[in-house]
Amino acid sequence: MARKIKALLFDLDGTLIDTIEDIAAAFSAAIAEEGLEPATVAETKQVVGRGLVNALKGLLQIRNHPVSEVRFTELFHVLYTYYEEHPVVYSKPFDGMIELVSGLQDTYQLGVISNKDHELTQRIVSELAGDISWSVVRGMDDEYPRKPDVGAFTPFVKKMDLGLEEMLLIGDSEVDYQSARGANMDVILVSWGFRPREALVALEGSRVVDSVEELKEAIYALQ
Repeated sequence: MARKIKALLFDLDGTLIDTIEDIAAAFSAAIAEEGLEPATVAETKQVVGRGLVNALKGLLQIRNHPVSEVRFTELFHVLYTYYEEHPVVYSKPFDGMIELVSGLQDTYQLGVISNKDHELTQRIVSELAGDISWSVVRGMDDEYPRKPDVGAFTPFVKKMDLGLEEMLLIGDSEVDYQSARGANMDVILVSWGFRPREALVALEGSRVVDSVEELKEAIYALQ
């Protein structure tokens, strides 16, 4: 019987790469301009997932610190400039993930799909997972919408020449779950990422794994 799943799409932050400390450092640089205390990892995990603009807005809401649109633009510029200059100071692949993906590259087409800026996504993947034969690495830009919009998968469909039903999304958040549901794709959620496990298992019909070995088994089970 032919394999149902022919491509694996990995979310970047919280799934493939642990980027949270570098993101928190960038947030801290931005909100320091307002005299605020550095962003904690816990706060950062709460707000990431829908792009850095939305994440910064969420952080300012958590701190109950409203700013004008003009000031927000200035703060975001500080954040982005800092992150652009320091994207992989602390970031590293989650234990076992590079080995897992490397072992799958002869069986599946592989992709990275992120709501992070496209250029930053490519830089981080190149530096920390560049030995893998990725078919497509896509972050956010003006050409395609971000997850959970189904249009985020367009470059993968085009390049891989596959239907969405032939792809499996592997992520760590409600956004990834919503993305897959909206596209009628299979999805596996990992519990080692940026969202609490209980939030993931609460999603209707979610498939949550707690280790790289469980992820490997879950991938092969979807055939």
